[in-house]
Amino acid sequence: MKILNTPSHYDDCTSAFSTTHALSCKIGTLIHSRHDESRDTLGCLICAGFQPSNVRDGPLINPCHDIGGKNKKYIEPQTGIEFEADRGDLMIRGFWDRSTDCIIDILICDIHQPSYLARTPVNVLKSVETSKTSKYLKNCLAQRRYFTPFVVSCEGLLGKEANVFLKRLSMKLAEK
Repeated sequence: MKILNTPSHYDDCTSAFSTTHALSCKIGTLIHSRHDESRDTLGCLICAGFQPSNVRDGPLINPCHDIGGKNKKYIEPQTGIEFEADRGDLMIRGFWDRSTDCIIDILICDIHQPSYLARTPVNVLKSVETSKTSKYLKNCLAQRRYFTPFVVSCEGLLGKEANVFLKRLSMKLAEK
């Protein structure tokens, strides 16, 4: 079915508007607003189950220090190497263990991309979770923080870690 009241062309892209292109285009604003809306909604749910002061957005993942007040360039104390900082989407204090932080990184995956068609949706979500974990877990553990990738498909299929996270969050909400 055709979606009503859609523009003829995509936001910042010259491609003709289609739902397939809207789900995968990295140039336009729809993909960012979909991510940000999911982050904000999850953050509101977390604040309902925890003290709002225990929830923060945009935490640094890399153990590093700011160089001269710049926002994105950081230096690693041990090596002195300057690099772009990685940020998570949310940080929760006391989610998995008391007095321990947990960094959540949200990724919404389009499982119908041509490169994913040979695999099952569950395998696609599992591979995306694995790549996020291998990228960020070491740095989080170096700061004594947990890392949870929150991977979900555009259709709403949850990754394994996201499912476990939501079950734990629902327990916290039920307790409160």
